[in-house]
Amino acid sequence: MRKSSALVFVLPLLLCGCRQDVPASDKRTAEMMGTFVSVTVYHADAAQRQDALDAAFARAEALEQVLSPTIGDSELCRLNAAACGQPVTVSADLAAVLDAALFYQAQSGGALDCTLGGLIDLWCIGTDHPRVPAPAEIAPFLPDGSPRIQWDGRQVEFAEDSVQLHFGAVAKGYIADEMKKTLADCGMESALIVLGGNVHTLGTKPDGSPWEIAVTNPFTEVAIAGSLRVSGESVVTSGDYERYFEENGVRYHHILDPADGFPADSGLASATIIADSSLACDALSTAVFVLGPEAGMTLIESLPDTECILIETDGTLRLSSGMGAYDFAEVTP
Repeated sequence: MRKSSALVFVLPLLLCGCRQDVPASDKRTAEMMGTFVSVTVYHADAAQRQDALDAAFARAEALEQVLSPTIGDSELCRLNAAACGQPVTVSADLAAVLDAALFYQAQSGGALDCTLGGLIDLWCIGTDHPRVPAPAEIAPFLPDGSPRIQWDGRQVEFAEDSVQLHFGAVAKGYIADEMKKTLADCGMESALIVLGGNVHTLGTKPDGSPWEIAVTNPFTEVAIAGSLRVSGESVVTSGDYERYFEENGVRYHHILDPADGFPADSGLASATIIADSSLACDALSTAVFVLGPEAGMTLIESLPDTECILIETDGTLRLSSGMGAYDFAEVTP
């Protein structure tokens, strides 16, 4: 059995040149939510840069205490420990994330499902003891079409004992959005935020040009599939190479299909989403990966101001109709 975890698979290309009037920068990195969080800010005032970084990371740390599925006393873990049928009042942050998860669950026809925490725990992918569960073990965790939670915008009530909330497909996006807001509130106008494969940008690069983001080739760890240019948008990728393990020659990745409880086998190797909201990108990258190239592209084309780069398992690359706005340049092998 072999495990792999690719922490960063969308890489920022910081090509700012050698201009002397580019503001000074500060960069800070920390580990949270199972990945590395890195923020680079550009501003003339050193004290203001540090204050902005302090505030942004304080916000991220507070949100980790709300949304983490692994910190035992996080709000999410306390909620998941509640008895079936017991209403629990949640914080504004958890409510916002749950609202978003349910919205994208509905938009994707259930391809994204935040109620599968028990199933995720069953597979243990990303831990030191991943395993392939038997179908009989998986069955109790699968949605059957009936409401699995009751949610009125303030209180959550689980309808089944098997239901556990898990926000792995939206939490990092929400945190990235909140860090960006915090940096802007602190007077920053140019910043780059990276949470594993989630990239978010504030404004442009300090020289006024767009940020250049490279999308990793999912078939090799040392090459890129292409690059695009964004100014203020987020770029998020979900892929079958991010977290996985191998057993008996079969690779099992971490993106589970709610239809059968096994890793999604949709014909996609990666799905990259570009939009203003990192939360939207996070949710849609997972949903599109599960839906596959045809249904996934149909979903993206139905959404305003949202674009995608899809790479199929045979290497075929598909771009949504508005990708020209981001100057995507494919890198051929």
